[in-house]
Amino acid sequence: MKLLLLNDVDTLKSTDNATIIEMAIADENNQFVDLQQFKTINVGIGYQGNLVNTESPVIDYENNSFAFTMSHSLPAGKYVIEVNLVHQDDTVSIAPNAGVFILTIEKSLGEVGETVTVISVQKLLNDMAAVRELAEKTSSDIVDAVTAANEAKEESTQATRIAQENTSTVNDALNIANEAKNESSNATKTANEAKVNAENVETVSNETRAIVEEIRVTANEANANTNIAVNDSLEAKNTANDAKATADNVRSEFDKIIKESGNVDAEVIQARGQFGSLPERLTAGELAVDEKARSTLEDAKSYTDEKVASIPPVDLSEYDKTVDIDNKDKATLQSAKDYTNAEISKIPPVDLSGYSTTQQVEAKNAEILQQAKQYTDNHVPVIDTSGFATKESVADVSNALALHQADIVTHGVYGTASGTNALTMTLSNVSAYVEGMLVAFKNTAANTGATTLNINSLGAKAIKKANGNALSSGNLKAGGIYQLRYDGVNFILLGEGGEYGTATASDVLVGKTIGTENGLLDGTYSNIKSIQNGETGISYPTTISISISRVDINKSILIFYYKNGTSGSSVNATEIAVRGALSADQITFYTQYRSDYIKTIYWQVIEFNGVKSKQSGTFTATRNGIEETITISAINPSKAFIVASNTAAGSEYSANRLNTAARIKNATTIGINSSAAGDITNWQVIEFY
Repeated sequence: MKLLLLNDVDTLKSTDNATIIEMAIADENNQFVDLQQFKTINVGIGYQGNLVNTESPVIDYENNSFAFTMSHSLPAGKYVIEVNLVHQDDTVSIAPNAGVFILTIEKSLGEVGETVTVISVQKLLNDMAAVRELAEKTSSDIVDAVTAANEAKEESTQATRIAQENTSTVNDALNIANEAKNESSNATKTANEAKVNAENVETVSNETRAIVEEIRVTANEANANTNIAVNDSLEAKNTANDAKATADNVRSEFDKIIKESGNVDAEVIQARGQFGSLPERLTAGELAVDEKARSTLEDAKSYTDEKVASIPPVDLSEYDKTVDIDNKDKATLQSAKDYTNAEISKIPPVDLSGYSTTQQVEAKNAEILQQAKQYTDNHVPVIDTSGFATKESVADVSNALALHQADIVTHGVYGTASGTNALTMTLSNVSAYVEGMLVAFKNTAANTGATTLNINSLGAKAIKKANGNALSSGNLKAGGIYQLRYDGVNFILLGEGGEYGTATASDVLVGKTIGTENGLLDGTYSNIKSIQNGETGISYPTTISISISRVDINKSILIFYYKNGTSGSSVNATEIAVRGALSADQITFYTQYRSDYIKTIYWQVIEFNGVKSKQSGTFTATRNGIEETITISAINPSKAFIVASNTAAGSEYSANRLNTAARIKNATTIGINSSAAGDITNWQVIEFY
C-alpha cells in the first residue's frame, strides 16, 4: 500500500493547526483502498526515527479518503508520515508499506522571534557567502592568469623594443616569451580547475545555481583569454626570435670591426657599458629581467596575501558541502602559492643597481602592480559581514539544538517494546529515568496482566493507569502504539484508567459494549425482563382472580383481549365487556355480557427493566359522553403510553354503554371519555427513559 496526497499540502508552517491534509491509500493497482474494513485509523508523525505526534483523522468512507490537521506545533524539519490501519481482527497494516512520505514543517514568522530569525536567514547568507567567496577566489585566479598573460604580452613588447634599441636585451625578450608561454599554460590549468570547481559548486544548493553559472561563464572566458595570451606570447616569441637574429647580425658586425681594426671606438664601448664584451652585457640583461620577474611575483604575492587577510573569516563548519568547497579553495590557493614560491626560488638574485635597465624594469613593475591593485579593487566587492553569524552564535545554536534533541521530557523518545508482561526497550538517548519523561512504544504482544517496563536495563518500572491501578489483561494490544509518562515512580499509561461508573454487563443493552477497568464488556441487558401469558374462560358475569409469578408492579403492565362464546347462537362483540387490574402476583378480571355463552380472555403481563415510572388507577365516570381528566405525576409524553379497559355501571350491557376512550393529554393529565356516568375504567400509564 502507498499514501496518496489529494490536496497537494505537503508543507506547513510550524504553528499551522488549521490547514487540512487530505490523503488516501492506494493498492498495488493504484486503486483506493476501502477504509470501512478498518476498525481504527491513526496517523503517526515521526522525526529521525522517533514518533513525535499522533493524529486521529476525519474519515470520508464514501470517497475512501481521510483528512487531518496538526493538533500540536512541531519544530521546522522533515517529518515522516505513517498511517496505522487496525483491522477488525486487531491486526495492523502500515501505509506506506515501503518507502516514506515526507511532510515538511517550516518555521513561521510569528513563531520564530528575533534571535532565531537571524539564525534562520544566516544559513542562507553563509551559503551565499561561501559561494561568493569561491567565486571571488576563482575570479581572482582567473584575473591573475589574465594579468600574467597581459604582463607577458607587455613584457614581450618591451623586450622587442629593447632588443631593437639595444641588442643586449634580446635574450631577455626570449626568456620573457618562454615565461609567458609557461604562465599561459598555468593559466589554462587554473581556468580548468576553476571550471571543475564551478561544476562541483552546482551541487551545493538550488539557490546558488545562478552564481555557479556565472562562475562557469567566467571560466570559459578565462579559457578564451588564455588562448589569446598564448597566441600573443607566440607572437612575442617570434618577434623576439627576429630581434635575436638582428642582434646576432649586430654582434657579428661588432666582432668584425674589432677583428679588422683591433680597436674599439666610443660607440662600441658605450654599447658594452662597463663590460668587457657584448656577450657579458647581454648576460647581465637576462639577469636583470629575471630579477624583474622575481620582484614582480613577490610584490603580487604580497598584495594578494594582504587582500586575502583583509577578508573577514566566515565559520562554515556547520555546512558539510560548504566545507568541501572551502577545502578545495584552500587546496587551490595553496597550490598556487607553492607554484609561485617554486618559480621565485628558480630566479637567482642579481645586483642590478648599476644598470639603467633596472630602473626601467622597476618603473614598469610599479606601473603593472598599480594596475593589478586597481583591477582587484574594482572587481572584488566589499562584503558586508555585519549580519553574518559569528562562531559564538553558531555554537549557541548548536548547543541549543543538542539540548533540544536531548529533551526527552518535552519531546519524548520512541522504540519497540519486547515481551508480554515484562517489557524491555533499548533507546540510545536515555541514560536515566527522568520525572516527566515521555516514552512512546510499539507493543509486540498483548499483555495478560500487570505489566512493567525496563529501558536500557535501568530497572523495571510498573506501568499504571491514571487512577493508579495496574494494567489488566488485554490493555496492551499486539501491534498497538502507546504513550507513557514517568511520574518518578511508575510509568503512567496515557489515555487509560479514567473513572468508570457502576454499570455492569446486565445494565448495558445487548449488542452494546461498556468500558471498564478490565476492558470492554458486552452488554446482556434487554428492556423486557419477563413476559407471562395465558387464557381463561368465564361462563357468567363475574369477577375472577388469576395467580401469576411475582412481578415489580411499578415496572409491569397488563394487556388482554377477549372474544364471544362458541355456542350456536351469535353474540355481538359490543355485548361483552371486560376490565382488568394487576397486582404484584395476581390479575383480577371484571366481566360483563348479555348471554350465558362461554367467553375467553387472552392475557399478557409484561415486566420491563428500564422503566422510569408506572402509574395506575380506577376511575368512575360522572358524565355521559364527555371527556373527564385525571391529574398524574409529571411524565415525558413522548416516552410513555396508556392502556385502559372498562365495564358499564351495574348489570347494564347495552352496546352504547360499553365504549370508553383514554389518552395522555399532557405531561400531568390523562383524559377518559365514558359512554355514561357510572362506567368504570382501569387505567395504566408507563413511562420509559
